[in-house]
Formats: sequence, C-alpha cells, structure tokens
Amino acid sequence: MRAMFASISLRLGIAFVLLAAAILGFLAPQNWVGYIPSFATSFLPANTILAILGLYEIVLAIFILFKKNAHWPALLACITFLGITLTNLSQFEIVFRDVGLALMALALFFIGKIRA
Repeated sequence: MRAMFASISLRLGIAFVLLAAAILGFLAPQNWVGYIPSFATSFLPANTILAILGLYEIVLAIFILFKKNAHWPALLACITFLGITLTNLSQFEIVFRDVGLALMALALFFIGKIRA
C-alpha cells in the first residue's frame, strides 16, 4: 500500500514538472532558450528544439501518468533530467533541482512495476 502511494506521488510530481516545462516552453520560449546547449543549435534552431522537447515532455508525462508499468518512461525521465543538468552546468544554481527530479524518476524506475 505504501509503495502504491509512493508510486502515485512520484508519478504526479514528475508528470507535473514535465507538463509545466512543456507548456511554459510553448507559452514563453524566450525564457527557455538559454537552456538549449549551443552545440544543439548548430543542428536546429532553438525554438524548434524547444517545440520538439515540449512534445517529448508531454508524451513522457502521459506515459508516466497513465501507463500501468512506468518503469521505462521513468528511466527516460531520469536521463532527461540528468541531460538537462549536465548540459547546463554553468547554470547549476538553477538546474540543481533537476538532480532531485532525476533521483525521483530513478526511484519510480525501481518501483515502476507496482500497479498504481
């Protein structure tokens, strides 16, 4: 029973952050462009990257919320949060929160097989 509540709490927390970032990225992309690593903008414009990332975050949040087994979506979320942190180390005073989110996603990865 406790593991089920832990799973639900982790799912809601992670999905909330992913959905909020996606929506805010669509509404005010100028506030998020600074987090796109410069090497990525050599392939695509920053606004295009933000749109792709926003769609990815929405799909990932839906899988985390509604997929019975959140095992693999949680691992993708963990990798996503770590990627954001590692590509923005110069802004660590802001992205340090993503380390906690990555660990939350990792915890969900380990308990993801529990039906929530």
